Amino acid sequence: WDTASGKEVRQVAASEFAFDEDAGRREHTTNQHFLTASEDTLMIFALPHGGAEDIEGGAAPVAYFRAPQHITSVRCNGASICVGCEGGAVCILHAPFLAV
Repeated sequence: WDTASGKEVRQVAASEFAFDEDAGRREHTTNQHFLTASEDTLMIFALPHGGAEDIEGGAAPVAYFRAPQHITSVRCNGASICVGCEGGAVCILHAPFLAV
């Protein structure tokens, strides 16, 4: 899938497919937001000036998404978020505020 357009690029057999070095990361940082997964919930926080390390434990997320299974990986490109799940499900989410 092309996460920028949301369109299928091509299908490949499992034997031809390899994850990149960041596969399995449950966090992603953009210029203005920090995305993190906890079980089946994706939380998006506004990024403080000091970066993701400055998000306090009590900070409220600006958005939540619920996945059908536990989340194993998260990637974001513009307003599109790709969420990989434990059972193999892949969710393509759209959050326009991320592209601002």
